[in-house]
Amino acid sequence: MNGTSLVSTHACHPSGWIQGEIFTQWFLHFIRQRKPTNEYLLILVLDGDYSHTRNMEFIILGRENRVDIICLLPHSSHKIQPLYKTFPGPLKSFYCQEIEK
Repeated sequence: MNGTSLVSTHACHPSGWIQGEIFTQWFLHFIRQRKPTNEYLLILVLDGDYSHTRNMEFIILGRENRVDIICLLPHSSHKIQPLYKTFPGPLKSFYCQEIEK
């Protein structure tokens, strides 16, 4: 993890796939870094991976720590991402060009 922030963390599983326990460890790290409060709520948008949607410890931690969790449909992020290329992406580019003029 050369060159990363001092507060960065990492973990891996021999399978190469995220596992519930590793994801929960990451989420605890996320909470410690972002420090949600009643005035500073967080929204976390995730794909619908099993390690997120079937992880009761994660869901309870989210509720207890003021983190709203939105899960996308499993295996759909590749279908959602191209939307950025068709409308918001070009809009942003053209808008920036107009501002520069």
